[in-house]
Amino acid sequence: MAEEYVEDTNETGTHVKLPLGYYDKETDTWYRYADIREMTGRDEERMSDPKNKRNGGKILTALLASCVTSIGPIKVVTEEMIRQLTIGDRDLLLLRIRQLSFGNSVSMTLTCPSCKARLNLDVDLNDIEVNYSTEGEEAREFNATLPRGIVVEGNRYKDAVLRLPNGVDLEFIAQDKFRQNQGLMTTAIIFRNIVKIGSKDTFTMEDIKDLTTVDREYISTQVQNHMYRPDLAVDVTCSSCGEVTKSSLDVQDFLSPPTT
Repeated sequence: MAEEYVEDTNETGTHVKLPLGYYDKETDTWYRYADIREMTGRDEERMSDPKNKRNGGKILTALLASCVTSIGPIKVVTEEMIRQLTIGDRDLLLLRIRQLSFGNSVSMTLTCPSCKARLNLDVDLNDIEVNYSTEGEEAREFNATLPRGIVVEGNRYKDAVLRLPNGVDLEFIAQDKFRQNQGLMTTAIIFRNIVKIGSKDTFTMEDIKDLTTVDREYISTQVQNHMYRPDLAVDVTCSSCGEVTKSSLDVQDFLSPPTT
C-alpha cells in the first residue's frame, strides 16, 4: 500500500484536495493535494496550439500542466504527471481553476425534452458535490464479475479487474476516428479500462468488439459507478411545462469566461 504524504489539509481557492490523488511510483507515495493558479493569456495560446486543437484531451492536459503549480511537494508539474491523474481528479482541478479564474457561476442554455421550450440556467459551482476516495491508490483498480464473460482455451471466465480512466485514456479516445463513431469510441474506452479477465491480461481492440453488448454495458456502468469525481449532473425544471430533467456540465464549459 502506498504511503500517503502528510500535508496541509486546509482547502482554499488555490489548494485543492483531489478525489483520488497522484501516485508517484518512484517514491511509492500518494499525494492528495494540488495547488493551482488563475488562467492567463499564455494558457489561452497554449490551448489554441494547432497540435492540441483536434484533441480535447490534449487541450485539457496542456491547461492543467500550466495552471497546476504543485502536487504535494512536487513543484514542477509535467504534462506526463497530469496524464496520470484520473479523469475525476482532472475534472475537479478544471472546476477549481475555472472558479478561481472566472467566478462561481456558469450559464447554460437548454431545450426542454418535453415541450421544447428554451431554458436558461445559472449553476453555482460551489453547489457541486465531490465524491472522494478513502482507499488511496488501490482505488484505481477494482474487481467486477461480468454477466457473460469470455472463453479462453475452452474455459469461461467472468472475474475481471477494471481500472479508472486517466488523462492518457482521455487523449486516446479523443482521436478523430473514435469521435466520429460512437460504437468505436465505446470499444476504445472499454479497451483502456480492462486490466484482466480471468487469466487473460492482454487485449486488442478486436477482443473488445467480441465482448457481448451486455458485458460492454456492464463494464461501462461499473467504471462510471466507481469514479471519484465532482458530480456535474444538474436537475433542471422547465418553467413552461414543469418537466424535470437532468443535464450535465461539460468540462469544456469551464474554459471560457461567463458571457455578459
